[in-house]
Amino acid sequence: MPDGWCLMHNLRMTLRLALVFTLGLVIGAALHPLSAQDRRLPGGNGINHLAFITTKYDAMMKFYTETLGFPEAFTNRNADGQPTLTYIQASRNTFIELMPAADGRSPGFTHFGVHVDDVEATAARLRERGLTVGEPRIIGSGSLTVAITDPDGNRLELSELPPDASEREAKTQEFNANLKKIGKINKDEIQPRREQVQFMQELGGLAGRILLAVALVYIASKRLLLWLFQLPALLIIPLVWFWVYPNQPQYFTTGVFLAGACIVAQFSYFGEYLPKVFPVHLRGTGAAFATNVGGRMIGTAAAFLTTGVIAPLLTVGSNNFEKVAYAAGVTGLLVFGLGFLASLFLPQPPGEEKV
Repeated sequence: MPDGWCLMHNLRMTLRLALVFTLGLVIGAALHPLSAQDRRLPGGNGINHLAFITTKYDAMMKFYTETLGFPEAFTNRNADGQPTLTYIQASRNTFIELMPAADGRSPGFTHFGVHVDDVEATAARLRERGLTVGEPRIIGSGSLTVAITDPDGNRLELSELPPDASEREAKTQEFNANLKKIGKINKDEIQPRREQVQFMQELGGLAGRILLAVALVYIASKRLLLWLFQLPALLIIPLVWFWVYPNQPQYFTTGVFLAGACIVAQFSYFGEYLPKVFPVHLRGTGAAFATNVGGRMIGTAAAFLTTGVIAPLLTVGSNNFEKVAYAAGVTGLLVFGLGFLASLFLPQPPGEEKV
């Protein structure tokens, strides 16, 4: 049998085995989390509330609403107008339940609640696992609830929120209030700032193109022409993103203008340079090549490198915004640093003096 045929046969078998192995890994990785999640109760589960019975109801209310600043979500009262149950909203989905000590109830922690999407399905699943579970009922908060106890005797309430539950209404109001607050901040502060930075970036790009056009008239060496924008950028990029952004943010847009001028001028440079070095293949298409390969392909990859790779690795910066700023500075330094090193090996167009 020919050696070539045997070689191709062995190659096909190797590729098939590799494909089967890879497919097995993918299927196993997909099924593993499913098997792990099978033990979870149906729907989204999370701690919903902590409940306390207290002999100091007024003091407790003052502590949680005034000292800690949590808003009162709702209060149920008896026929005499006395509170029987109060929900205090610590976050959108977490509440503190306070009940005045009465009818012989001992003060202290009484139970915690877990939210479930379908309390009937949850109760059925727990019965399948051998737990004694009663029938769900509507409690004071308006939730459809079933109570269970853990081996140490701690009481858990598994609660589903019907559409008319007071707790759901409190969550909805909090959610809508936050949406309005976020929308106002975005409209009044974030959007104008974003538009200002984008405008300065585009203005800087325009200035970079104009400077390049002027420099083409007076500078013959293409390598020196490129250095005219690369060397300042190696100073501007770290200064703006490493120091100005976290320390003097009011000057950040000016830095963006200067950086934009250097970046756009560098990419525009290749639109003028490439047709002269490769006159046959890229004559008339150098600008398109530089724009599509440099501006779109490499530029898009640099954005992913900044936010998806470099920023998560950084330990500097007091918040995520500063981390992304530092990461952008690192990416910019890499771009201009590699560009400067590459410029040392770029061929000079025929007939032009070398530097």
